[in-house]
Amino acid sequence: MSQPAAFSYIRFSSPAQAEGDSLRRQTQASEAYAREHGLTLDKSLKLVDEGVSGYKGKHAKGGALGKFLKEVDAGRIERGSYLLIEAFDRLSREDIVVALARFLELTAKGIRIVTLSDGHLYDTEELRGPVGMVKLMTTVSAMGLAHEQSRIKSLRVSGAFEEKRKLIRAGKKH
Repeated sequence: MSQPAAFSYIRFSSPAQAEGDSLRRQTQASEAYAREHGLTLDKSLKLVDEGVSGYKGKHAKGGALGKFLKEVDAGRIERGSYLLIEAFDRLSREDIVVALARFLELTAKGIRIVTLSDGHLYDTEELRGPVGMVKLMTTVSAMGLAHEQSRIKSLRVSGAFEEKRKLIRAGKKH
């Protein structure tokens, strides 16, 4: 029997982060996890969303994550395969209902999700029973926090741009 396939999904929100350490850090964490757990890291799909926010779901609709989801739906990614993500905020920063639905759909289709930051594995077996209930509550909290952080950032940025527009209209700034 061959080793299960692992797919590394990497996402960072701004083009400026491409100049930083996000890509290297997430790539190395995926490679280390696959090596330590006897998984084959499948690189046939380039699952990198560079400069794509997870807040409005563009990564899941037209981005690399969307490509992965289509491959799962088509059955080209087998049950028992792993999706390696740095943390839940890489998978989604969308509204908690949307993020949780995607997470549960993937696990129901046999995809094992690993958060590399803490080494936790999430699959249908891991989510059963009292321990699974605690894991699921922790997951929901992480997803809610990711969305809330992005919502607050969005409000701050929108407020800053509105203030700049007011100054320009008042002739106080060019």
